[in-house]
Amino acid sequence: MELLVVVLIIGIFASVAVPQYEKAVKKARLTKVIPLVKTLANAEEVFYMSNGYYTGNVSELDVDMPAGGTLAGISTDDGYLRFPDGTVIDLLAGIGHQPGGGSSLYVVARLQDGLRYIQYLEHSSRPNMRVCDGNEAVCKSMGGSLITGTNQYQLP
Repeated sequence: MELLVVVLIIGIFASVAVPQYEKAVKKARLTKVIPLVKTLANAEEVFYMSNGYYTGNVSELDVDMPAGGTLAGISTDDGYLRFPDGTVIDLLAGIGHQPGGGSSLYVVARLQDGLRYIQYLEHSSRPNMRVCDGNEAVCKSMGGSLITGTNQYQLP
């Protein structure tokens, strides 16, 4: 009987601990890409100041290729960086990155588990806004507040 109670208690602890552990792992993965996305967004801003438009081409930016990152896509100006853990960073997501620009310009990291971290560029509809989406619990745990009418969370 005592063994049954011990097994039951362990089961209860596990049912609470496993979801918390999974959330912590996802948060750690997301936190890991934030500095890289910020660096790439800053490099895009410097390029914009010099040329009047964003590029999306890593080779035109003043940044070193991140460790483990390889260019992916049809050509080098597609702006995708892929990492062995499945993370994909789209250097210039949105539309209209040529002169005259568009309104939805951002650098985004897409993690394998569906999480996304988005850094909007200065000349976009959401200048310098940082956004998390793909997992409400993780985004809230990072201090995110829900953006009205979306499933995205604005980060502080």
